[in-house]
Amino acid sequence: MPTPMAPDDAAWLAALQTAVGGVDSETWFVGHSLGCITTLRYLSRQAPGCRAGGIIMVSGFSEPVPALPELDAFTRTPLDSAQLIGLVPHRVVVASLNDEIVPPAITLRLSQQFHAPFYGLPDSGHFLDRDGFKTLPLVAGLLRQMAAH
Repeated sequence: MPTPMAPDDAAWLAALQTAVGGVDSETWFVGHSLGCITTLRYLSRQAPGCRAGGIIMVSGFSEPVPALPELDAFTRTPLDSAQLIGLVPHRVVVASLNDEIVPPAITLRLSQQFHAPFYGLPDSGHFLDRDGFKTLPLVAGLLRQMAAH
C-alpha cells in the first residue's frame, strides 16, 4: 500500500480499487491490521448486489487504536455492519492474545461486530516478521476451508 509509514485512507482505498477492480463471489480477501478496515471500507463502496467470497481479518480493528491516533481517519466514519455482513458471507477474525499494537480486545470487538468466528493465538505479537511470522498456516487453512463451502 502507498506510504505505509504515513497511511492515507483515500490513497489506500484507491490502491485497493486499482489492485482488485471488480468484486464477485470468487474474490477473497486477507487483511492485516490497517488493511482490514481498508478492505471493509472498499467493500462497503461496492455496487448493490455485489458479493465477495469472504474475508479473513488478522489483527484488525474498526475503532480507534489508542496507541495509533494517526490512524483515526480510517475509523472516523462507522461501518455499516449489516451491509457488510450481507456483502461478505464468509468472515473470520484472527488475533494474537499478546498483540501490543492492536489490543486483542479491539480485534475481538471486530469479530463480534461482524458476527465472525474469532481465533485467538497465544504469543504471536502483531504477526510481523520481527515476531517470527513469514507465513500463517492457520489463515491459509481457513481460506481453503471457506472457499470449499
